[in-house]
Amino acid sequence: MSGAHVLDTASARRVELDAPKPEQIAVQDIAAALSKVCRFGAQASTFYSVAQHAVLVHDLVVEAGHPELAAMALHHDSAEAFVCDLPSPLKALLVARGNHAYRDVADSLDRAIADALGHEPYDGRTPEGAEVKLADQRALLIEALGLLSDRGEGIRTHLGPERVAEIEQLTLPLPKPLAPTDAEELFLRRHAEALDRSSPAPRSRPAGRVAQLETIHDESM
Repeated sequence: MSGAHVLDTASARRVELDAPKPEQIAVQDIAAALSKVCRFGAQASTFYSVAQHAVLVHDLVVEAGHPELAAMALHHDSAEAFVCDLPSPLKALLVARGNHAYRDVADSLDRAIADALGHEPYDGRTPEGAEVKLADQRALLIEALGLLSDRGEGIRTHLGPERVAEIEQLTLPLPKPLAPTDAEELFLRRHAEALDRSSPAPRSRPAGRVAQLETIHDESM
């Protein structure tokens, strides 16, 4: 395994960025990394992690009546655990200049993550992916309203009035921003819920620390 394109993770795994494999992926690495990455290129008014964004997208998809897409929604940005979160304007600029390296690596990671964790990879061009994309954009507007200096006006202009009207058919208030360790725990809780969502056995309310985080998240929504 060449070291030039290999990322060492917190769990001591090694992820080959040019050819990632499912056995190199651990959800604990994803949760830990995403909980430390700030949304909006760190230009938000307060720290708000990609992990918490993923939880919000998960919750919006479930709220919209698509619990079968919960895992895809939660992990729609999980590649960013290994390649970080580039602001959307920068991603668009790279593509406009013919540079698809970031997108190609992220797509390969998405497939490896999906294989490792047992869900369909996110693809906004599929009907299932379109539902996740809609929830992602709803989360974007919710977060921008509470975290950006222009309260999301630039994003609304970019999306256009028709898309904004469609997005705002289902909205939730911005959850209280969580510290990285709290966001990590909540992300892992949602991951566990998504895995056994199809199980007929009822699940009890989580106990202890995670129960407190659930309360904070639920009361702020």
